[in-house]
Amino acid sequence: MALHPDYFAIQAGAFPNAEALRSHALQYGIEPAYRVRLASQNRLFHVLILQVHESRRAAEAALANLPQPLSGMDLWIRSVGSLQNAVRAGDALANEQPTD
Repeated sequence: MALHPDYFAIQAGAFPNAEALRSHALQYGIEPAYRVRLASQNRLFHVLILQVHESRRAAEAALANLPQPLSGMDLWIRSVGSLQNAVRAGDALANEQPTD
């Protein structure tokens, strides 16, 4: 994600694999801005990033005005910097896991 770390993103869900992410996106008709793999609590997740905004206030306003069915989903705002750190951690974690 080549974005400024001080920007804010609206994240929709965290899924155990890319297929679960794709299924969720299709179910809700979501066209995310980004799909990323990241680490959280030493586990890999795939997440949908719906939108990215230059400020928390702009992200909060966008979140409050999302259309149905998006407004009924589990959505949250996080800094792009935290996402970038989690993506780097996910890359490192993926490199540590054995392949089958």
